[in-house]
Amino acid sequence: GSSEPPSLPTAALRTHGASGADVTATGGDRPGLADVDEARRERAIEAAASTARWARSVRCGVVVVDPGLLAVFDAARREEEAWRLVAAGKREAAAEFLDPLRNGRAGTGPGQIERLCRSLHRLAQLEPDVRWCLPTPSGPSGIPGPAELGWVFDDLGAVRLGYWHVASRAARWARMVGDDAEAWLDAFGSRAAGVVYDDLAGADERLLPGTGELDLSRIAGTVPASAVRVLPLPADAGAIAVQAALRYLASIGLE
Repeated sequence: GSSEPPSLPTAALRTHGASGADVTATGGDRPGLADVDEARRERAIEAAASTARWARSVRCGVVVVDPGLLAVFDAARREEEAWRLVAAGKREAAAEFLDPLRNGRAGTGPGQIERLCRSLHRLAQLEPDVRWCLPTPSGPSGIPGPAELGWVFDDLGAVRLGYWHVASRAARWARMVGDDAEAWLDAFGSRAAGVVYDDLAGADERLLPGTGELDLSRIAGTVPASAVRVLPLPADAGAIAVQAALRYLASIGLE
């Protein structure tokens, strides 16, 4: 394998907030591993496998792989418009953008989850020593949702598959869909290979913990001690702000 990382994981790491020597990530802004087009799905599998080969070359055992989006026209834009309205307290207006995503999940979603399972099974065959992790999606345009992630774990019981919890994404999902933000941790906390301690304030995401609206204390008792802990580092974060975030995490039992 190459001694240099592919370009895609670098951007994906920034997206998910993951960093360090123990974890790498590969992402997708399209259906990717769950694509209805077999040629595109094969390319997504090879991209993820390439990332895993590089990860193993630098002794990294965890790969976070983002399956991408629902096969709904303009899915990402619809979600962003909905999020802007929900964050502004205009939930009824957001229905215009959320309804097509909900209908798409009910229509093409099950087929996409089946393809995702086939892709993950293939990746496990290609790279059996890697622990593949599925992250919390950013919202209702992403896959899998909580119920669907349960199906994936049930279907791939023999695969080294984990969950990658992103706190701000779980809250964003809950506010748009109407679920409990803790549903992800309640169902999959014990399977978490990593957790991103990022915060949320209004429509602003990926903030340092303690600077937004989220109560991160629940995480302490729900993820394994072995899970990788990730502190987001916004571009404008200085040393004082980072130290304050670390003190906040320590105060709620997260170190």
